[in-house]
Amino acid sequence: MERLGELVAHVNRYYRSGTWDEFLRRINRSLHDSDIRKVEREFANYSISHQTEFFRDNLMTVFEEILPKIQYLYPLNILSLPCANGQEAYSLVMLALEKGLGQVSVTGMDISEEQLEMARKGEYLLTRDRSKKLEMEIQKGNIIPLDQYNRQHFRPNFAVSERLKEHVEFYENDILHSEIEGKYDVIFCLDLLMYFGEEGQNEALWNLTKNMRSGDLLVLDQPYPLVHGVRLIGADREEWELRRDYNQLVTGLEERLKLRLKKISSRFNVYEKTC
Repeated sequence: MERLGELVAHVNRYYRSGTWDEFLRRINRSLHDSDIRKVEREFANYSISHQTEFFRDNLMTVFEEILPKIQYLYPLNILSLPCANGQEAYSLVMLALEKGLGQVSVTGMDISEEQLEMARKGEYLLTRDRSKKLEMEIQKGNIIPLDQYNRQHFRPNFAVSERLKEHVEFYENDILHSEIEGKYDVIFCLDLLMYFGEEGQNEALWNLTKNMRSGDLLVLDQPYPLVHGVRLIGADREEWELRRDYNQLVTGLEERLKLRLKKISSRFNVYEKTC
């Protein structure tokens, strides 16, 4: 985009209502056309959550759920989008290798070049509690301790092994602008769709699924638990509405005939592409 007005129009069209206003409050400064590249990078870092961690949420149990569908694929190609700082992508490699799927290749894509730079380095600042949960992977040599003095100075204190890095590549991608071109057996798309408005969700889902082959899998977030009968205000109310709207989206996903998706799990939001 060449002008600030184009970026504003793009955000207002595809993202949830109020996203641009909230972004302006966060950066708290005047914007000009001459700043467009810097503003685009800042918005990429702000627009979606980049909070992630190794083996996040139900990643391990979801992988177990889809294992019968993928265990005989050779090679196995997986997409993690958005990949944030790469911890999810590396987790998927570890899960695949643990199951003997040695020919696994994971591609991580994200809109933020800053996050992708962190992902390619594969170095992370982990709390003591998080590192304890990863003790098994540390013993296997998949995650390597760095100087623990670093943690006191907020520098990376753990790194993924070069062995894991051999199975992962990272690329910049804006799913609102680009179809997924590669052939992936499984696409993990977690913590993304909720940040878009209706038109953005439609565009992202089409770009994600258009080139999926029959039998390919799409993994989305679980429906979020919602509290009812409690008065919420401010950010809490916004979060509740965001989760409500996402739940409504995935509830009607199979009815979108154009996408040709069939839910195949009673426990998780796992969809299979149909002919």
